[in-house]
Amino acid sequence: MYVSTVDSGNLSGHLLAVAQACLALVNAPHDPAAAHGALAASRQRLAPLILRVPELFAQPAISHSPLAALMALPDPLDEALRNASGFERLLREATDDLAALLPDTAELAWLLGDHIATLQSALRDQQARLATAETVQRLQAVAQDFEQLAWSADFGFLYHRKRHLFHIGYRVAEQQLDAGFYDLLASESRLTSLLAIAKGDVPVRHWASLGRPFYAVGTQAGLRSWSGSMFEYLMPSLVLDEPHGSVLRDAGHAAVREQIAFARAHKVPWGISESAYAGRDHTLAYQYAPQGVPRLALRRTPPDELVIAPYATALAAQIAPHRAAENFAAMQTLAARARYGFIEALDFSPARLAGGEAYAGVGTFMAHHQGMSIVSLANVLRGGCAQRWGMANAHIEAVSSLLHERAPREVSMLYAPLPGPPTLALQRRGPALLREVLPGA
Repeated sequence: MYVSTVDSGNLSGHLLAVAQACLALVNAPHDPAAAHGALAASRQRLAPLILRVPELFAQPAISHSPLAALMALPDPLDEALRNASGFERLLREATDDLAALLPDTAELAWLLGDHIATLQSALRDQQARLATAETVQRLQAVAQDFEQLAWSADFGFLYHRKRHLFHIGYRVAEQQLDAGFYDLLASESRLTSLLAIAKGDVPVRHWASLGRPFYAVGTQAGLRSWSGSMFEYLMPSLVLDEPHGSVLRDAGHAAVREQIAFARAHKVPWGISESAYAGRDHTLAYQYAPQGVPRLALRRTPPDELVIAPYATALAAQIAPHRAAENFAAMQTLAARARYGFIEALDFSPARLAGGEAYAGVGTFMAHHQGMSIVSLANVLRGGCAQRWGMANAHIEAVSSLLHERAPREVSMLYAPLPGPPTLALQRRGPALLREVLPGA
């Protein structure tokens, strides 16, 4: 068993965000216009595809099917209000129809499935509206339980009181803290840091103790991270609102630009972050390792490593949504999109390719990365909703001024790492890859 500092902070931070989302639903009246807008947008996406395949709904077997009946409804929400049980049955039958009529990889199947899911969500909204008192009580209970769970975590034992830094984690079997520390501001651990300060588990001095290796590209200031991954720069911003003009916001923008430039130079889609890659162990399970852009990374990155993770593009959509959409389209042409969305990664590393392949698809799905993608895209489409929820708690709001830090006026330029092999041999670890720092190093 292992207690991860980052994962513990992420859990607590997102529990607080979900608690605030529940309270927001309690305090905000149900707005049927949102459901009508979502359905209109879904129909708008479907229209050109249905026009391209009119023969689909003209077939006798389909024209009288539940799927066709559902698509023919002029106002599905009105039907849901008049006959909720019948409408729910129609949705189930239409879902079965869809699976039988179209391959699950067809774009029309994806959009029809999305339309049915939107209708199911609208139906649940209508049902919740009719059971307001019970729903309010349940939402309040969930919010209270999640807040209690989040605040019950004690981060103090993971904190080094002399260095004013967090250990990477705690090994339960050995009853020992890891020797490595999270010592950078541009790190996935900063959500844990802010939360621990808000709770009073660690002093504010901890924030000042985090390293800030600034750099500049043109007039833009940024921060270097340990591995140069999108995860380090943008994952905490899923539930933290880092203001425009702040060093963290600028560092995220600079990192995205550097990732795009690096990928363009290698003529591949962009988006590099820690992920599974095309190597397997004796059980044929994909292996996992940190990946990053060499110019952003403090660690020495193997020059032949090139693994593109689609979830990194989802994270970057919070900063560059149009470029992210273009990059998703580019990855889709490389068969990176499958039944459950985009796969874990595309591995362009020459050492792991065979038979003249240009890349190898890592055909697995990691729930952690899929979840981050969903939250990030929700922020893009819903005006930073998860960020608002994450910052709404009074304790977090009290320390939010730490996020307003600005970069210094004069910083050194960002240079490419020196060519040549690393001075020390690199070792590829398993899923629990940890950064180790020797005392006094």
